[in-house]
Amino acid sequence: MTRKDKNKILSELMKEVHKILGTERWYTAHEAAKYMRINYRTLLNRLHSGKIKHKMIGYEYRISQTELKKHL
Repeated sequence: MTRKDKNKILSELMKEVHKILGTERWYTAHEAAKYMRINYRTLLNRLHSGKIKHKMIGYEYRISQTELKKHL
């Protein structure tokens, strides 16, 4: 099983946990770029410059839905 497969499984599990707990949705960088309708590299530039607050989980960026809505 590749890292990409593991991350996809983890992402699906996290979605289910969020549904059960009713907590805020957290997006991966790719999901966030699609949500904001911007290029993935543009999003990474904004994350690295500190314009968008984020968390690192392992090697992946996670951005809250609230934070994304601020920058739409």
